[in-house]
Amino acid sequence: MNGTFAGKGITVHTSGKYKVVFKLKQPFGPFLTTLFRFSVLNKDLVMKNIKKPGAHGKMGDYGKKFLLTNDAGSGPYIVKKFKFEEYLRMTKNPNYFLPMDSQTPDELKMIGTTQAVTIRSMMSRGELEISDQWQAQESLKALKRIRGVKVGNPDRLKPELCGTWCASTHGRPGQYGC
Repeated sequence: MNGTFAGKGITVHTSGKYKVVFKLKQPFGPFLTTLFRFSVLNKDLVMKNIKKPGAHGKMGDYGKKFLLTNDAGSGPYIVKKFKFEEYLRMTKNPNYFLPMDSQTPDELKMIGTTQAVTIRSMMSRGELEISDQWQAQESLKALKRIRGVKVGNPDRLKPELCGTWCASTHGRPGQYGC
């Protein structure tokens, strides 16, 4: 893989099977914090699914249409089903190259909402196990009053959760890093 990362003078290439090298044109202190947006993809799979013509000349749509509903990544989970504006269901990637914590779920479903009323309703019915960090203090106080819900501390967040932390309804204690 060769290219420029977000047009910022950052070149990217691979060095071996599991190593990606970034070269920055100039120092950029928060660079490491931006890498959660970086994805390693199966190049051959993406190349087979490029739609032409597209905005990127001979690279067509860069596989964007395919990647909206399919998986070509190397992460711990793979896409099982994606219903636009409803949910994303994922299962553990059997080919993931790193060990996974024994408490990680085999399957998970992400919904696209941060609406306080929806979050509280789903938590109270046990339909939602973990929420986002964008809830207002009023909502967090209401969530704390729901039996079985624990509102987490973002300072104790496990890095693999990538920013979602709020509350756990029927997970094991400490399962989500709370």
